[in-house]
Amino acid sequence: MLNRRVLEQNYETFRAEGYRTLAVLDLDHFKAINDAHGHVVGDAVLKAVAKALQADPQVLAFRLGGEEFVLLARGDDAHVQAERRRQAIPAIVASAVPGLGRPVTASMGMADAPFDTAFAALYEQADRLLYSAKLAGRNRTQTAPGARNDAAVDPAQAIAV
Repeated sequence: MLNRRVLEQNYETFRAEGYRTLAVLDLDHFKAINDAHGHVVGDAVLKAVAKALQADPQVLAFRLGGEEFVLLARGDDAHVQAERRRQAIPAIVASAVPGLGRPVTASMGMADAPFDTAFAALYEQADRLLYSAKLAGRNRTQTAPGARNDAAVDPAQAIAV
């Protein structure tokens, strides 16, 4: 999985290629997994999340650090593509790391920006939306009012890997 350095160093190129939606994801209550099961299990969870967030030509996935990830998406269904990945996390983690005792979920903030928006500004907006999602109960996505497409996805439509 790509990291924050790759994202920041190549952000302008990604934007020029049409990636205008940025989603920040954070695993809900991840510290509890490490505390209850140890860091080896926590690492297995992170690897399964990376699988759920798999990149393709329309979506790029990055691990910022810890349990925080970023997706850059493009296309008319950019929000849907990001949301499908978020919704796929519980099933993919449960399959890869059985015995956790509870589903692993993620909260996500998603923002779109005009072509000339700097990484820091777009990240800050998506990060605020992420914390709004956490305050609203976790395991959900918050988008900016008037976002260009709806992130509502039927859980049955979440991507299967």
